[in-house]
Amino acid sequence: MRQPPYARGGKLEARQPFADVMHARGVRQQGPPVLGGTLRDMPVEGNKGREGSDACRGDSDARTPAEAIDNRKRGGLVGTWQAEDTTMALSPAEQAALDAQARAEAARRKREREAREDEGAQAAMQLLAGAWPADPLHPHLVAKGVEPHGLHVAVPGQAVTVEAAEGTTQQVGVAGRLLVPLRDISGRIRNVQIIAAQGGKLYLAGAQRAGTFHKLGALRPGAPVIVARSYATAAAIHRATGMAVAAALDTGNLMAVAVALRSQAPSRPIYLAADNDHHLPLRTTPLPNTGREMAMAAAAEVGGIVSRRRASVMLYER
Repeated sequence: MRQPPYARGGKLEARQPFADVMHARGVRQQGPPVLGGTLRDMPVEGNKGREGSDACRGDSDARTPAEAIDNRKRGGLVGTWQAEDTTMALSPAEQAALDAQARAEAARRKREREAREDEGAQAAMQLLAGAWPADPLHPHLVAKGVEPHGLHVAVPGQAVTVEAAEGTTQQVGVAGRLLVPLRDISGRIRNVQIIAAQGGKLYLAGAQRAGTFHKLGALRPGAPVIVARSYATAAAIHRATGMAVAAALDTGNLMAVAVALRSQAPSRPIYLAADNDHHLPLRTTPLPNTGREMAMAAAAEVGGIVSRRRASVMLYER
C-alpha cells in the first residue's frame, strides 16, 4: 500500500517544528501537538484560570501537514505553519481524491459545528427563560458604573455546561451571575456570556460566539452603530452618546460582528471602539496593543472608523 503523500518527514517528525512555532506564538501546549483537522483549545501565555485560550486547526491529510494558530489572548489568528520537506508528487487522480476528501471533511466539520451551536442555542434560551431581569444594583454593574440593558440574572438552581480549560467542559451553578444574551445578525439567541460578581466570564459550551453580539439601543435604518468589546464599555458608550452599540464581548470577535453588521446594511456608518491598552507595547517584554490593532483591522475590512476620542465617548482607555 502506498504511504500517505506526506510520508517523507511525516506527521510524527513534523510535530516538533509545529510545537516550536506554537510556543513562539504564546501557546503553551502540554505534551506533543496533534496534527489534524480538529479544532483544539490549549492554554496560552497570560491566561488566568479558565480564561479563553488558543485554538489550532490543521489539514494533515493534504500534501504537506499544515496548521492555523489562533491565540484569543492576542486577538485571533497569530500565525500559520506548514511542514518543510514532506511533500511528494501526486498524480491527478490522487490530487482529485485528496480534494474530494478535504471537501467531505470540511462538510462534516461544518455539520458537527452547526449541531453543537444549535444545541448551545437551545441551552441559552432555556437559561434565559428561567432567569430574572438584572437588578441595576448587581455588584458587577455597580463596580463598572453601568446600567443593565437587556441583561438577566440567573436564579438559584440554574446550572449550565460551560467551556473549561484545554477544550474540556464542566457543569457549574450560575445562580446570581449576570447573563448577557448574544444574538446573531438575524436576532436569534445563540449564546450567553455569564459574568460573576467579581467579573469572571464564562460561555456556554459549544454555542456560537463568532459574529454574535449584545445590542444596546435600536438599530435604525441608516443610523450609525458602534462596535465595542465588553458589555461595560458598550453600556458606557451608549449612555454617553445615545447611539446603538453592539458589544462583541471578545476582541477576536470585533471583525466578525462588524462584517455581520455591514452585510445587513451596506451604507450604515460603523465605528469601532477599542480597548486601548497602550501600555502593553511599552512593557519590558512587549505585548501588542491587540484591542486597538483588531479594531483597526475590522474598520479597514468594513470601511468603518476607529474613534480616537477618550473613555466616556468612544475609545475606552484602561
